[in-house]
Amino acid sequence: MPPSKVVAIPLELIQPHPRLAFRFRYEVASLADSIRETADDSTPNGQLNPGRVVKAEVKEGYYVYVGVRRFLALKGLHEGTKDARFGVFNAYVDEGLSELQMFLKAKAENEEEKGERQPVSLLELVSGIRKIRGSFDPSRASPSIKRLLALADRMEDDRLQRLRGAEGATGSSFKPSQLESLARMEGSKEEFYTTAATMVAFGMEDAEEAAKKRDAAYHLKWLGRVFPEIKGERKPREVSVERPGEDEGVEIHEEGVLLAACPHCGGGNMLRVSEKVEVTHLSPDPQGEAVTMVADTVSRARLVCSHCGGQLYVFIRNLEGSGYAVSASKAREFREPTEPAEALDLRFDHGEEAWQKIEGGKVAGLVVLAPKRGK
Repeated sequence: MPPSKVVAIPLELIQPHPRLAFRFRYEVASLADSIRETADDSTPNGQLNPGRVVKAEVKEGYYVYVGVRRFLALKGLHEGTKDARFGVFNAYVDEGLSELQMFLKAKAENEEEKGERQPVSLLELVSGIRKIRGSFDPSRASPSIKRLLALADRMEDDRLQRLRGAEGATGSSFKPSQLESLARMEGSKEEFYTTAATMVAFGMEDAEEAAKKRDAAYHLKWLGRVFPEIKGERKPREVSVERPGEDEGVEIHEEGVLLAACPHCGGGNMLRVSEKVEVTHLSPDPQGEAVTMVADTVSRARLVCSHCGGQLYVFIRNLEGSGYAVSASKAREFREPTEPAEALDLRFDHGEEAWQKIEGGKVAGLVVLAPKRGK
């Protein structure tokens, strides 16, 4: 039974649990600001939710395993301000729990995604189970823990942390099925990381299919930053771009395509503007020179999203050359287009089942149209 009383413990008696503080990185600056602003007579240290600690194994003190971010935020505040209010951590003191039970409590707390908490990632959970897997009998674990253990057996911490970096660069998260598919991969580090980058950047489910298209990863601006051992870019493949004919399966080629992101789901909608409005300034002298320019006009079009079926309005402004400014909105009311967009030359590859951008007769990368997760 959990204790019913919260204890105020001096910070100097606490440290993160060495095997259950499983986040790759603890970012606490914004949390510390929130705690400072919350501190008042009723909550002197600003900590709204108590953590959970256990007695340290060797020396006097405690290990915090739920609320590590809160503890680190308070520690930073106390060291920075020397304010005694922030010198204690409110927590339940648990007894008689196994490391697996503590892991499950920490996992459940972080999955609530409310208040001060930030959701823990699947990659961090796999790393966390790796640290404690020798402390319990895997055959008696639940199916969800067995699934994490299977990934932990195939994924080393270094790879897990690198994959977490790819998630941060794209704003996406690996699903269990994606990680399981990726864990079965054989090959070099470069093949593994470029395949993983392709999966998370373009929303692909199967590692085997992503491996066939992993050349697209070399066009990701963040690839070298997240995976510094991958140097340079591969040269784009030469392609023969032809107009579609009558035969089934020939290459489909579209010119002058604009992309507009749906404000509902984030999915890309492909648009083609048929022509620009041009204004010619005629000289009063019949022999004088006429000057033609692109008119500064804004077009509004009502569309149905190709992905979610939601209604959106797209506003397009003509710019000089092949450029446009594009904005999409849920509302019909006028808005100034602000996002610069070039008219793209695209082809559809039947073998890869993907649209690709063409520059100078070469494939210059995949066109991402899939909706964004979490939208």
